Amino acid sequence: MDTAAITMTVTGVTIQTKPIAAIVFMAVIMAAFATINLVFTPTPFAERDRRIEEAFIQSLSLPDNARRAAQSGLLEQEQNVLSRIPSEPFAWARLAYLQQTVQGDEKAAFAALRMSDLVSPNEPRQKMERALMWYDLRSVETAEQQAYQVRLWQKVIAMPNTSTWDDLKQNGLVARAESILRTTNPDLYSQLVNRK
Repeated sequence: MDTAAITMTVTGVTIQTKPIAAIVFMAVIMAAFATINLVFTPTPFAERDRRIEEAFIQSLSLPDNARRAAQSGLLEQEQNVLSRIPSEPFAWARLAYLQQTVQGDEKAAFAALRMSDLVSPNEPRQKMERALMWYDLRSVETAEQQAYQVRLWQKVIAMPNTSTWDDLKQNGLVARAESILRTTNPDLYSQLVNRK
């Protein structure tokens, strides 16, 4: 009978078992630890990001000076959260906006915008705003990055007619996109107009 010894150095436990059984045993143990980690571990940075998002939305309705002051604090908080949960595309998008509006740092804003696109390139709620901001930051983009703008607009045009699209129209973003594309890319402009 072929058996193998498994020694867990952390706990000092030695188990005599067959190799296949050992692998299954370890998989079960790892699955149990993963479940405990997912279910019982608090996620303070996700909660902080949610609070930042709420504060950001509230800040947009404040007068200019109060909005700037509120958003200055949010900028540092967002950077801290992203150091802990870097795969959050909405946090990257907020950081891009804050770096552009609060700090006036278009290079840093574009870097954050690119991260938002990298971690979630097809997020429907971000497609239009991402394309518009990409256009706004074209002065710090390379020729290749500017050319990517076409791909972003194609994603916008390909969006299904959903409540997200209706929200974009209601917020005037579709009209702004039409205005940009009318002068920069007549083909995409006609596609966007034909969507209506």
